[in-house]
Amino acid sequence: METNHQIILLYYREGLSQRKIAKKLHIHRLTVRYRIAEYELFKSSPLSGQDKPSSLLISIYAPVLYTTVRTAQSDA
Repeated sequence: METNHQIILLYYREGLSQRKIAKKLHIHRLTVRYRIAEYELFKSSPLSGQDKPSSLLISIYAPVLYTTVRTAQSDA
């Protein structure tokens, strides 16, 4: 797990090439390539962003909340 983290940091923060990361960490270049591709896939998944679940929840519950607020306002 530690190596995966190092690969991503070296690639995105440090800007190292896949070949340089492989040499630095003493792992196969294809392993580096695979881990970066895996991370890219994770990043593009719908639940990878912190704001996406809350946006989803808001879109689901917005009509209910809107109706509840409107009802409370009209009762007041």
